[in-house]
Amino acid sequence: MLNKEAGIAFINDKVMLKKNLRTIAPEVFSAIIDFLKGRQTSESTEFFVENFAKVAADDTDFAATCFALNFIMTTQYKIDLQQTSGAGWGRWHLISSLYHIRRNSLVSEPNPFLATASYGDRKNLPQKRKRFEEQIFTEGETRYFLTQREVASGAVRLKPGLYRFDDVMEFAATDSVSHKQHTLYYYPEENLLLGFDKVFESYKALQGTTLVFEQTGAGEFQFSIKTTKKGAITDRIGYDGERKVFQASGEKVASTVAPNKSIFLETEVIQTLAERMDEFRKVENYNKLFHKVFLEFGQREKNYEIHILRLYHILDLIAPVDLRTVEDIILSNPEFIPSEKMAGVFYLDSDAVMEIEEEEKLRRQGLIDDQKRKREESRRQQQDEELKAREEIRLLREERRRKREEEMWQKEKLRQEREQQRRAEAAFAAQESAAAPRSARKPYGQEDFPKAEASFAAAPAKPDAAKKQKRKITSEKPAKTAKKGQKKILEEKIELDESKKQILQEDLIEAADTKDVEMKKEPVKEVKVAYKDEGAFGGVLASVLDEIVKKDAAKPEKAAGNKEKKAKKKTGK
Repeated sequence: MLNKEAGIAFINDKVMLKKNLRTIAPEVFSAIIDFLKGRQTSESTEFFVENFAKVAADDTDFAATCFALNFIMTTQYKIDLQQTSGAGWGRWHLISSLYHIRRNSLVSEPNPFLATASYGDRKNLPQKRKRFEEQIFTEGETRYFLTQREVASGAVRLKPGLYRFDDVMEFAATDSVSHKQHTLYYYPEENLLLGFDKVFESYKALQGTTLVFEQTGAGEFQFSIKTTKKGAITDRIGYDGERKVFQASGEKVASTVAPNKSIFLETEVIQTLAERMDEFRKVENYNKLFHKVFLEFGQREKNYEIHILRLYHILDLIAPVDLRTVEDIILSNPEFIPSEKMAGVFYLDSDAVMEIEEEEKLRRQGLIDDQKRKREESRRQQQDEELKAREEIRLLREERRRKREEEMWQKEKLRQEREQQRRAEAAFAAQESAAAPRSARKPYGQEDFPKAEASFAAAPAKPDAAKKQKRKITSEKPAKTAKKGQKKILEEKIELDESKKQILQEDLIEAADTKDVEMKKEPVKEVKVAYKDEGAFGGVLASVLDEIVKKDAAKPEKAAGNKEKKAKKKTGK
C-alpha cells in the first residue's frame, strides 16, 4: 500500500519520501532519449547516472540519484521510456524502439485472414486443446518446431502461461551447449520472443528445427537446439520483401541441425506457394484457406490427410499465425476429422467442402488446358522452325543448281567457240594449200616422189576468232600438237598435191633434156614459202608445205644427173 501514499516514492522495492528525492535537470532525460534512439539494446540506470547525471559510482549520492532517476522516468516519462528489466537499478529503453523491433520482424506482419476465421463448436475447447497438445508434444511442452518465418525473424512463438516473466521485457538466456548468453525481448501481448537472430545464424537453422526453451529459475532461462553429426543439405530459402513470399534462392546450405522430417517442407511446396501466392491470398475466409491447403498439399489417396503441424507451417508461409489459432479452428469445425490411430493427423470431409472441391476441379482443368495450349504453341513453333529450316535448305539447293547451270553454260559456250576456231583453222589451211605454186613438170618415170612427213615441231598460228568473254587464265598451257583429224587433212592434201604433180610430169619430160645442163650450172634457188610458223595448226601446215616445195625443187636436178649417167653408159664413155 506504500506506493499509493502521496508523499512516498516506491521504486525497485525501495521506499523514499518524495521531498527527499534528488533533483535532476530535464536536459538529462532529453539526452537519454536521444541516446536510446536507433539502438537495439537497452541501458541500465547506473549507466545513465554516471554518464548523463554525472554522479560517480562511489559517490554517496549515487544510490539516491539512481532512485530519483527511476522514479522520474516512471512517472513523468512513461510515454517515452519503459523499464525492460528490474536487475540492479533496472534497464530502460524507448517504447518506440521496442515497438519497431517487433514491428520490423516478419512474424509481426498483419494477417488479414484472422478477421474472417470462423469457429464452430467452442464448447470445452480449452480442454480439447490441452489433451490434443499432450498427444502431439509427447517429448515435453517446452519443445518447439520452428517455422520458416520464425527462422527468418529470429523469433519464437511461446506457449502462453508456461513461463513467468513478471514485468521483465528484456532478459538474458543461456545456450546450454555453448554456455553463451544472449539478450532476448519478450512481448506478452503476442507471447513472442525476439533476439535469436545471431543464434539461428550460427546454427544455420532450417524450417522444422527443434528448439527447447526452459525456465530454470526466477528470471533465468536457457535454450538448446537439436543438432546431428550427419547434418543436412538443402536449398536456402529467402524472403522477397516486395511480393512478401518465401522462395528458394537457388543456393545450397549445409546445416548441422536436425529438422523434424514429418514437418520439414520440401522445396517444391515452398515454390508452389511462391508461384501461386496470389491465388491463395484471394480466398474468401480463413476456413476456406484451410480447405485449399488440404486439397493442394494433403495426401489425396487418404482423404487429403495432413498433420496439423505441417498444416501450421504451410499456413505460416502464407500469413503469420500462431499454433493456438490453428488448433482452435481445426478442433471446433466438423469438416476436419481427427485420425483415430495417428495423433495430430486430420482428414478433410469432402462432402462438407463440395464447393471448394468443385473449384479445385475447375482450377485443375484450367491447368490442364493451359498445359495443352502451351504444348500446342510449342508444337507450332517447332513446326515453324522445321519449315524455316526446310525453306533455307531449298533456297541453298536452288542456289547451287543455278551455279551448276551457269558453269555448264560457260563450258558449252567455250566448246562452241573452240569448234568455230577449229573450223576457221581448217578453212584457212585449205585456202593456203590451194594457193601453193606449181613446180616445173619432169619426165614421167624419171623422178621419185616420196611422201612428205608432217612436222609438228611448232604449232601454226591461229586466225583471229570472234571476241570471247574474258576468262581467267590460271596457268600457262603447253603448245598444242596436231590431232587425228588434222593429220588426216594433211595426208589428203599431200595426196592431192602428188596427183597434181603426176599430171604435170608429162609436160616436164620434154623440156628435161634441154634444161639439165642449165640446172647443173645454176644453183638451186631456195623457194621461199610465205608461211609463218606461229606455233598453231596453220604453222604446222605451212612447215609441211615448205618441205614439199623444197623437195619438188630438188627433184629436177636429181633427174638430170641420172640421165647423164645413163647416156654415158650407152656411149661407152
